[in-house]
Amino acid sequence: MQEPATSEQKRKRARLYFILAVSFLFVLALVWSLGAFLVYLLLGIIISFVVLGLLAWPWQRRTGAYEYRERSYQKSGPTHTSSKGFSKTTDSGKYTEPSESKKRMVVASIVFVFVFSIALVIVLNIVTSPDDTEAPDQNWQTALQFYNEGQYDSAYVYYDRYRLQHPDNVEVLFEMGNTAWNMHRLDSAVTMYDAVLQKNPANEDARMNKARIYFDQKNYRAAETELTSLLNQNASNLDAMQLLGDVYYDQEKYTEALNWYERAYSSGQRNNWICYVMGYLYEIKNDNTRAITLYKEALQYDSTVVDIYKRLGDLIPGKDGDLYRQRAEGRQW
Repeated sequence: MQEPATSEQKRKRARLYFILAVSFLFVLALVWSLGAFLVYLLLGIIISFVVLGLLAWPWQRRTGAYEYRERSYQKSGPTHTSSKGFSKTTDSGKYTEPSESKKRMVVASIVFVFVFSIALVIVLNIVTSPDDTEAPDQNWQTALQFYNEGQYDSAYVYYDRYRLQHPDNVEVLFEMGNTAWNMHRLDSAVTMYDAVLQKNPANEDARMNKARIYFDQKNYRAAETELTSLLNQNASNLDAMQLLGDVYYDQEKYTEALNWYERAYSSGQRNNWICYVMGYLYEIKNDNTRAITLYKEALQYDSTVVDIYKRLGDLIPGKDGDLYRQRAEGRQW
């Protein structure tokens, strides 16, 4: 049968539990920003070790006559039995803690753990809460860093902390919308852009991004509404013109699409896509001269689009067209 642990052994065991609790507390301080789940997990481990330490600690201090009697038993030789077969020291040398004392110890342990947990939560809240002076700017810089590194979940958390300190800041709402969009949380992104527009209805970027999200979702009616509103506000917004052309193009409303592409192009919008798609629309209208001109211009912005070479090869006869046909087939010029 295993010998009961001595007071010193209990103290060593309790100290070990307390040391482990403090060690995990330091770990918690280092990783608290990685997520609530990890924080709660470590907090539970810390409280468990504290409880184990409290339960292992020998709370009843043996003093006075009892300590003298215990030392006397430890110094004595082998146990002698009486003629009746009962040990003289078997029961007389043991101390049985009163049940009332045990109850007080359990209550004290529970109260201590409760107070310790509350104190720990308060400390963590103070540590993790943004400071009224320096923390907001630090939160903004940290959010930007995470965003640039592509860690959008963390960026969103720090942008939100900054927002709590600057509730009227429109820029942080816009950045939170962009971050949510990159996280593919499109509904949250639209909500943030709406919050921007509520504070600043003239914000073109927020309305444009809303329209792009609606377009990606193939919600063409909503996208058209946003873009029309934006162009009524600023008739020279080239990106809005081109995107509105895309909205009609995706719905195979080619006349309306070409109208908006032409407006954007004539106003100075120049890129591979708008030249390419306009060339295609003029090609299906049998205006090959205009189509060829636009296809060639598209290649100036991106010379890797094989389909453009193929279309030019089909439209341009003879040796002039051979060059494009060769490139379409993957051969060198």
